[in-house]
Amino acid sequence: MCFFRRKKVAEKTKENQEAIELNSKSIDVLVVLAEGKEDVVAELNDIKEKLTFLLPSDKAVNVDKKIKNLIGDLKIALTKSEGEMSGKVSEIIKEIELAIAERAALI
Repeated sequence: MCFFRRKKVAEKTKENQEAIELNSKSIDVLVVLAEGKEDVVAELNDIKEKLTFLLPSDKAVNVDKKIKNLIGDLKIALTKSEGEMSGKVSEIIKEIELAIAERAALI
């Protein structure tokens, strides 16, 4: 029975690692959407750096899903604002940073 638990944790950790990589790569798409807007690109690069160095953990699966959803929301907001740093874009960036901090607290 003990081996079954380890296998489940290992699978969750691997899935979490893949989610982290996907979130990090998704930021590249956002950088393209914000091309030419230095303030937005700087914020996105900062987030990407934080996402790149996250450690996989089976405890943070839900937070990583939350980050993924926020990145999707940011993509929509950047598209609507044509890459500009609008109030909504700024708000979502702050939410992503808070989710990353929340994730760090879990681990």
